[in-house]
Parts: sequence; C-alpha cells; structure tokens
Amino acid sequence: MSILEDAYGRDMLIKTISLLVGICNLIAWCKLFSKAYMGWYKMLIPIYRNFCQYKLVGLEVVFVVELLLGIVLSIFQASSLIIFLVSLPFHILFCLRLAKVFGKGWGFGIGLIVLHPVFLMILAFGGAEYDEKAAQFQTTHTNEPWTCTCGTLNKASQGKCTSCGAEKPSTSIWVCACGHMNTAGYAHCTRCGADRF
Repeated sequence: MSILEDAYGRDMLIKTISLLVGICNLIAWCKLFSKAYMGWYKMLIPIYRNFCQYKLVGLEVVFVVELLLGIVLSIFQASSLIIFLVSLPFHILFCLRLAKVFGKGWGFGIGLIVLHPVFLMILAFGGAEYDEKAAQFQTTHTNEPWTCTCGTLNKASQGKCTSCGAEKPSTSIWVCACGHMNTAGYAHCTRCGADRF
C-alpha cells in the first residue's frame, strides 16, 4: 500500500466518523427541542438553530455576543487558536446551563464540555425532563397577572377573580386551551406545549 492510499484511507475514516457524530448530534438536538416543546424542525435552519439552542438554556444575549465576536474575529482573520480560546468560555457556560435546565448537576455539565456528543445523546434519550423555570434567571414577578381556574385573566393586585369571585391561589397559575393548569413561570403548557397567550 502506498503512502497516498494510506493517507486517503485515514482521511476517509476521519470524515466518516465526523459525519456520524454530526448526524448523532442533529438527532439528539431534535429530540431535546421536542422535549422542550420548541419544534424539532428548528434544528434544520442554520444560525436560527444556534439561537434556539441558546434560548433553550436562557442565554439569548450570550448568543448575540458570541455571534458578534465571531464576526469581528473573522473580519480580522484571527487564527483558529484565538477563535477557539474566545469561544471556549461560551461553550463551558452553555454546557453547564444545558445540564441545569434538564435537571442535571455540575458533573453532567463537565461531561457535556469534555464528551459533548456522548452526553448529549444521554441527555436526549435518557429520562431527563426540560425545566423551563431553570432556563429563566430568577426574578420576582410581583406584577404578573394570574389566571383563575375558570379561565379569567386577572390583574396581579386583585385578590379575587373578577368573573367567579374565587380567591387568588398562592402560586399564580394559568389554564391552557387544553384545560391543563400551569404555574406562572411556564411560558408553554407542560402538557401540550402551546404558548401561554
């Protein structure tokens, strides 16, 4: 076997492995998007899928910053090492948040950083459930309206429902069109995935 044939064989092996890892990542992300009621098809749209990935973990602003930095670095034709070093903190933060929104700890987040494809598949096809509240930064919602069990949307300051007179619950809830009651922190129904408003 010649040196050229050997190099060609190694090159083909590397390309095949890269293609398989890419397909596995795509399948895993489609599954994760489905778990988060985001629509798996969003993974098929370039750039928008990256925004949706960051939105999934509550880091939309970080996505914009990383995108702008990438554009600046490409304009100045930065080396691959500089691009890697600049993007590494974003990748670490993203992986740790991804683990958190699916109910996993720091150890799993480190696994996502080091062996991303393997831990991504475990996250997608394991029993992990998406927690939309974990994706939101903790803020107080004192002026948030509440929905009565009868379906009426009431002002936050109202202690009783304006339609049926029922007392305001201690935890704000909203009722989806499917009839499922959701706590106020969820923007999508936890049963059917429909938007809150």
